[in-house]
Amino acid sequence: MHKFIMLLVIGFAPVALTACGGSKAKGDAPAAEEVSAYDQLQAMPAEIDGEVVKVEEPIDGVDGLLAQAKALPETHKIKAATMSEVMTSALGGQGLAVPDSVNGKAKVELEAFVKNLTIFRAGLSAVPDRSTALATSLASRLATIADLATRVSSQAAVVRANPFSSKEEKEAAKKQQASVDSLQATAQGRIENAQKRLKAVPARAAEAMTKFAQGLQGMGITAEAISAIKQPYRDAKAAAIDVKNTAQKSTEASVDNAGKAVGVEDASGKTRDATKKALDK
Repeated sequence: MHKFIMLLVIGFAPVALTACGGSKAKGDAPAAEEVSAYDQLQAMPAEIDGEVVKVEEPIDGVDGLLAQAKALPETHKIKAATMSEVMTSALGGQGLAVPDSVNGKAKVELEAFVKNLTIFRAGLSAVPDRSTALATSLASRLATIADLATRVSSQAAVVRANPFSSKEEKEAAKKQQASVDSLQATAQGRIENAQKRLKAVPARAAEAMTKFAQGLQGMGITAEAISAIKQPYRDAKAAAIDVKNTAQKSTEASVDNAGKAVGVEDASGKTRDATKKALDK
């Protein structure tokens, strides 16, 4: 009898501690593997929102940057030619060279503006890669959400069935079981929303660049300076398209070869068309 009780203690106690959080010394930061399935599932919507914001951040920053660009000439009487010269030099990789005619607070604010402009340009040029990487991550997280929900339910069931679980642990497990479906639906809904936002990113990025370029033109900024700002995004977009086309051609070639090897060219064509549609999404 004593042996049976000891087996129960060994079998149930660790599960209870894992499912309901367990205990640790004050001040200890939880390691990644110590975060419960419930906490991971609960935190996922906010994590997804934060990652989408990082992709959209350069796009959303265009209004503030444009306002800063317009304020400099008005506040410090900086000429459009000087603005063009400084921006073209900095964005062309030649360093930040502020003319001697600009000094004091005007110089400090002009340097700060160019720094923000450089960050904006770098961020916008990274949008295609970040968007693609996040889209891939979101697709895999759908499976992760389902797995976490299953783990929450099974762990909570074990805790509730454990005769050695405390009343508080059983109550916490009951609440987790009751809320897991809602948490799963919320996380899945956040992924769907993120996917919709990502689909709009390329068009929004192009609109942001157009808006910024038009604003600079109205200030008398040269076409050379505007081109220097826009070029990285054009390059990144072209590179993303090249990667997509290369992947598509590689897939088509593989399918064609496989189809010919078994004498089913028609099936190969159908598979290739289906693959093309998937890549175009």
